[in-house]
Amino acid sequence: IETDITDEESDKLFSTVKEIIAEDKIDIIIFQDYNKGVITPKLIDMVVAEAKSSNIPIAVDPKKENFTSYKDVTLFKPNLKEFKDGLKIDLDHRNVDELRNEVNSFQSMQNIEMVLLTLSELGIYVSTDTTKEIVPAHFRDISDVSGAGDTVLSVAALSLSIGLSP
Repeated sequence: IETDITDEESDKLFSTVKEIIAEDKIDIIIFQDYNKGVITPKLIDMVVAEAKSSNIPIAVDPKKENFTSYKDVTLFKPNLKEFKDGLKIDLDHRNVDELRNEVNSFQSMQNIEMVLLTLSELGIYVSTDTTKEIVPAHFRDISDVSGAGDTVLSVAALSLSIGLSP
């Protein structure tokens, strides 16, 4: 049975993160959450507060367990299944108005600057203060899509850290 790390372990991990932020130039912090028990709501809150006070953007690839624990982050990149599971909603992602309304509501509730919702073969729904659009996918013959979401987050985080627009 997998369990979350203890508060003491979370504090030790945060202490290390805080030291790294103080000693090094950090361009962005990425939460790659796999629901393995290391990333807890307490750790999320502490790291987000520290990053905010140091003006470091935060990018998140969430999973269901901590989905709504990510507040005040810069970039939030779930896939469609994670979005639906995390919010316990049934969403017709082909209905752009419904998609826009659900993302806008969540984004506002969580105070998130940018949501990139990956929609498999339909592309990525981008939601910021100024942009609400689907960027279509470029079709390729791919035999294994493992890691596609990780790649999207990595490229988006890099782009964000160097100041590129969505």
